[in-house]
Amino acid sequence: MAKNLRYVDTLAVAMRSLWIRGAVLAVISGCGPSGPVTYSISGNVTFDGTPVEQGEIIFRAADGASGSWASRIVEGKYRLESTVGKKRVEITARRQVAGRIADSGEPAIATEMYVPDCYNRRSELAVEILEDGERKFDFPLVSAKK
Repeated sequence: MAKNLRYVDTLAVAMRSLWIRGAVLAVISGCGPSGPVTYSISGNVTFDGTPVEQGEIIFRAADGASGSWASRIVEGKYRLESTVGKKRVEITARRQVAGRIADSGEPAIATEMYVPDCYNRRSELAVEILEDGERKFDFPLVSAKK
């Protein structure tokens, strides 16, 4: 019986020691945030002077090396987190198109991408995010580049 109690005591000490080592390791390695430092970015997106109702905005690293940061556009406004550096900005938006009829004869809900390619796939929009710089970027898009 004494042999069993000694085994239980030894096991309890080992478990306590393991738990303490784990806690110390967690503190030493840092339980705080990891990954790149990001900054809150916001702004407005309009198309021909009207707020974009729904869409998406993406900030891609201009050098293509680091990650992309994206957000929904709602009622012409967006907010996202991004790292510092030069970013290529892509904006997409869709809207319903009336007058289409489904095979069943019922009105069909169809959408179209109405933002030109020069603002998304072939975007030339760019911003530079600095640690101590501007954090608000507005994008007044137009249907035909002049």
